[in-house]
Formats: sequence, C-alpha cells, structure tokens
Amino acid sequence: MYISEQYRVLKVFEPFILGFCHCDCGTEMPIISKKHGYRKKCYLRRYLEGHQSKKPPEQRIIRCHEYTMLYRPDHPFCNKQGYIMRHRIVYEEYHNVCLLPWTDIHHIIPVDKGGSDGIENLMPITRSDHMKLHKTIHKDTICLIDSSHITSITKRGLPRWHRYLDGYVCNKCGMKMYYQKNKEKINSKRRKKKSILLYT
Repeated sequence: MYISEQYRVLKVFEPFILGFCHCDCGTEMPIISKKHGYRKKCYLRRYLEGHQSKKPPEQRIIRCHEYTMLYRPDHPFCNKQGYIMRHRIVYEEYHNVCLLPWTDIHHIIPVDKGGSDGIENLMPITRSDHMKLHKTIHKDTICLIDSSHITSITKRGLPRWHRYLDGYVCNKCGMKMYYQKNKEKINSKRRKKKSILLYT
C-alpha cells in the first residue's frame, strides 16, 4: 500500500500503521487503520488545545472543551499526560483537602454562561448526584429548530443538547446541521476509507 510522505510512519503492523501525531506533540497513534482510515492528528488534538505547545509542561495552559487543565503529575487522579482540571485543584488547595475519586466539582454558574473557576462558583458533589443535577438543568429545554423537549440520551443517562445561538438544539437537529456544514469533508473521509479497504 502506498503511503504519502506527509504521514510520519513509526512501525507497520498488519491491522494498522503506527506513526507520530502531525502536530509535533510526539504522541504515537495509528495513522492508518481499517477502522478509521487516514488520521494525521491524535485523539488529544481533537479535544485539547495547547498540549503541542513548545513551553515546558508546567507552563502550558490546556483547554478541554470549555474547561482549563493544569500540569500536576504528582496528583493521584491526574490523567496519563499528568494534567487535571483546574477547578478541582482550586477547590483542593483552598480547603486543603484531597477529594475522593467519586467526587466531582460542580460550577454553580456554568462556564458556557460566563461562570469562572473561582472558589465562590464551585460546589463539591458526588458523581451520581452531579449527573442527576445536570438532568434537571435541561428538564425544560426546548429545541430552537423543531420546538421539541425530546432528545437522545448518552450512556451515562444525560440528555444530548447542543449549544445554538442563545439556546439549545436537540441531538437530531444538531447532527443534521453538522452534516450539512461538513458534508464534503465527511464524504471525502468515507471515500478514503473505502479506498484503503480495497487496497489492503
């Protein structure tokens, strides 16, 4: 199978080809596989911003969705890269405690509505109660497109609502809008995937 020079190959295996992420973060990833086709950037690059910075890890500011992560490799609950959510660190350092693994930190004013990571906006809550709380937040949410109260549910039991203008849209309308916006990109990925399956 022909591999373009832009893909940084590390090692060739039978089901996939191992290489390096295209954003110079040094992450090893399957750059070509039967399942995903061609991929230039690692899983982290899709959801995190700042991990490929040239600064030392302790000086980087990582953003995951709308939240900020700090480099704390000695923290008992940091991820594989040594990062942990800033709001958790703020609460633990202010109260001089170590939160249990099943404890979440809830933002009283949500971050997407202007809430901050200040101690006055943080509230400790168990993970199960946190999920129940977010269910009640979207209890009266109405889709701006089809005016329905119904949307799909995640594996954790949370409703899937997407931010749109000054409100929300249901998952069905949100996916339709996403497909219309990225139609050409999605179709080109499908064509690449089919061509890989044909040549392997």
